[in-house]
Amino acid sequence: FTPLAITDATLTQQIPELVPMDATREIGQIALFAGDEFAMRAVNVTGAVQIDVNQYKPTAKPHQPDTAPLAAYRFATRPASLSLSLSRKQPETKCVAEHGVQIGTRKVEWASRYQFDLTGAPRPSVSMLLPAGYLLMEVEGADFITDWYDTPGENGQRTLTVEFDQPRLGRVDVLLQGVVARKVETPSVDLSPPNPLGVNKLKSSLGVWLSEIYAATVGTSEGWKTASPDQLAQELQQLRSTPAQFAFQAATPVSQPVVIHLTRQVPQLSADLVTLVAAADDSIDYGLTFRWKITRAAADTFQFTTPNWLKGRLELNVAGVREIRTDALESGDLLWTIQLVDAVRGQFLCTGVVTLPPPADDVIQIPDVIFLDTIVAGKQNPMETQRRCAIIVNRSAGQLAAVDERLVNKLPADQLPLKVDESLLKQALAITEITGQQALPKWKLIRSAVQESGRAIVTGSDLETSLAWDGSWKTRAVYTVRNRGQQFLGLKLPAKSQLMSVFVKGQPSRTVMTTVKEQTVHLVPLPQTSMVDLSFDVQVTVSGQLPTPLERDTYLMSQEISLPAPDVVTLDESPEFGLTVAATSWRVYTPDKLDVTLVSDHQKSNVDQLNEELMFASMLLQKSSRLEADAKDLFRVLSDSRSSYSQKAQSQANLKQLERALAAERESIRGRSTRSSGSGKLYEEAESRSEALFGNLKKHEGDLSQDENGKPDNNRDFIISSNNLNITSNSGDGLSIQSESKLNFRFEGTSAGIKFTPSKSPKSGKSASGGRGALRKSLESQSLGNSIQTDQLAPGDQGTKRGGMLMFGAGANNRSGSSLSVLEAEPAQAIRGESVQLWDQSSEQLPSSWTQTGGLSLPFEIPTVGHESSFIKIGGSPKLTLSLRPRQAWTRPLTWLWSLCWGLLALWTMNRICKAASSTALRPIFGFAAALSVLGFMLLPTVWGALSFLLFVVCLAGFFLIGARPASEG
Repeated sequence: FTPLAITDATLTQQIPELVPMDATREIGQIALFAGDEFAMRAVNVTGAVQIDVNQYKPTAKPHQPDTAPLAAYRFATRPASLSLSLSRKQPETKCVAEHGVQIGTRKVEWASRYQFDLTGAPRPSVSMLLPAGYLLMEVEGADFITDWYDTPGENGQRTLTVEFDQPRLGRVDVLLQGVVARKVETPSVDLSPPNPLGVNKLKSSLGVWLSEIYAATVGTSEGWKTASPDQLAQELQQLRSTPAQFAFQAATPVSQPVVIHLTRQVPQLSADLVTLVAAADDSIDYGLTFRWKITRAAADTFQFTTPNWLKGRLELNVAGVREIRTDALESGDLLWTIQLVDAVRGQFLCTGVVTLPPPADDVIQIPDVIFLDTIVAGKQNPMETQRRCAIIVNRSAGQLAAVDERLVNKLPADQLPLKVDESLLKQALAITEITGQQALPKWKLIRSAVQESGRAIVTGSDLETSLAWDGSWKTRAVYTVRNRGQQFLGLKLPAKSQLMSVFVKGQPSRTVMTTVKEQTVHLVPLPQTSMVDLSFDVQVTVSGQLPTPLERDTYLMSQEISLPAPDVVTLDESPEFGLTVAATSWRVYTPDKLDVTLVSDHQKSNVDQLNEELMFASMLLQKSSRLEADAKDLFRVLSDSRSSYSQKAQSQANLKQLERALAAERESIRGRSTRSSGSGKLYEEAESRSEALFGNLKKHEGDLSQDENGKPDNNRDFIISSNNLNITSNSGDGLSIQSESKLNFRFEGTSAGIKFTPSKSPKSGKSASGGRGALRKSLESQSLGNSIQTDQLAPGDQGTKRGGMLMFGAGANNRSGSSLSVLEAEPAQAIRGESVQLWDQSSEQLPSSWTQTGGLSLPFEIPTVGHESSFIKIGGSPKLTLSLRPRQAWTRPLTWLWSLCWGLLALWTMNRICKAASSTALRPIFGFAAALSVLGFMLLPTVWGALSFLLFVVCLAGFFLIGARPASEG
């Protein structure tokens, strides 16, 4: 080996001669090898002749590379010398760059493909200069790409470096995806593609596609040559299904951008609306199907107005939505603005759902929806061509009648502007066309006497309160609610109390505060249920502090405390939020060292105290009553010929649940072997009612036949399914939706042994072993996930993702004047054009996934230890005042008195001993002490009892010894 240092300069190296000693004749071969990064040639060859490298076949092969030699020589005489000229090869890079750019309303999408041809010295990486504002989204390439990263440069530019696993030669393909945000009002776009760095020869092509909403002209294109779109490479043309509007080519690197001037075209719009109004016993639901017909140019913004009573209640189901905004107009109506991610041509369909509680007067009205034309010169005018129709369906048990038949413009079903499913038309009570020339028709829901009796009732209110020594209290209230249309459960909480948790049907919930007669009321939202649903529980946990702590020690007087508790708002207090409570039970847990009695003053307490046995029997009887009430509603549904198959099936399934609950109750009754005389009648009544209900449940068992005309039970589900049918029926009538985002704007094909498909995981960063690119991608995804969570849904106004669409409405981001732009929320996701979920940062509404304080509730358990006291009341609004006295209030004074007696006895004993003239005088003392010892042995604890017994034995022995001595002496 010979040390050799090769620099950028050319080096001449003499090959040393190795001459064997004492050889008379010598024949040898010389082979020259060099790495790919070196350039080598032979100079000053003496005594050797160059031969073909294939003739180089040494007899004894030395250690040599696996590749063929660069040159070979043969010599037969000496001297044979050889000098080499060595230098490093200079890398030479050729690149063919193909760029596709799609200009949208708020973003410019770039898809770039680079084909590098690396010759000369191997290169470990390639670099591209990213223009200012270019956000790199994805890097793909050959399998040997292991990492990529970008570094900031001057004027907002960034340098992207793509690293290989080792220095490479040959063809290297790199694909880039990127976007540049733009403002809607900007009249021109500067197109500067990412340029490769360190290339010797560059050939570029650029294809430009425009949103159909724009007409465009080329401003400047210095350095670029205009070409026909057909001259673009096939891979570049396949980025979109339509030809590019502009094409450019360049044979040298270009530093100046291509400037495109944009002009927004005004589309011609017409609109149709079909409003489905479904009246049920517990709700009034509206389904709105919107259709805009779009000609002359594409459109991405649609507007309409609605009455103010739809504020926060209309939920829109829009495909490809970017933003939905509501604004209040001076007239009091609401202006709705729908902005799409991509412009559409032909037609655009969307639907809306509204669910309202039954109005107080049971008068049902149709929302007056007016379509607005394209905004011209800042003015909003009603659309000239628009048709609006309404279909009325009665799904209630009552009758539906028009308030004024003269206002109903009857329309034949075949003249509806949209195709409507035949099954829905058969259920229609009326089909009317809405015109702006007269008032809108209204319908009156005439309910039966049973329906008017009440929409909801609290069949049972079970309270549990735990008291602590420091005066703190916690109360858990479980309200069993049978709901038939009530929207909220109104609760009045005690003063200075804290609401800890709310659970409805076992799911965490939260309350909304309002004011009723100058008093704060917490409203618990109730799920909408019907006659086929069972009662459910609403659990509320409240905590607070008494004005004073509980007395512990020798407080002889009793302490009266009035226990606070949540109270259900009555119908007299609020016809809207009030409910009737059938019965109330209340268990109170106090410390064991307290004696508890009920204050019988009716001004302070309106409950009755029961012992444990009576309380258990009373609770069984109440549960039987609740099961009976649920069963009666289910029996009514099964016997009603108007009930659908699914309603009857659900009723039978719920009857099975009642049967299981009733079986458990009967086991509880049978397992109660000891019954007091007072509770015996309650047990007998509960048992007889359970047996009767169990027999009725058995009678209604059986299979149901499928009803072909069955309809969805839930009124809202009926509306949603009808809306989906309308979308399906009207999407294939020759007016298909055309959208820019139909195709992925990216390169596809096979190159360098790897197939670039949209489903392939991008080779951005070290996907296998981790790297700077992988770390950057991971951090970006975490940032996006933390700021905007598209998979998590928020209540109220938050968008609900269904079937690739986002539903907006009835909440935060649809309130008057509220607007959240995707670009303001997260640029990386916004300029992709993805549909994302937004919520108003200033709103009190929080995502449903939150469970911490301030969001939804967490479960709390209250301590149920100590002395238990049970109380019961018919109806609601319980009042409870207890008298508490520490048990030591009497035991400690008695202890002092007992100690005083023993002290006096000790003094009397000592006095008798001192005055005793003989031992016989001590005999009464021993007898009296023995009697007291027996009493101590029976009353005192174990240790003191043992000592008392020992004292008894000593005193008894002394008593008899003193009595026996005089007899023996005599």
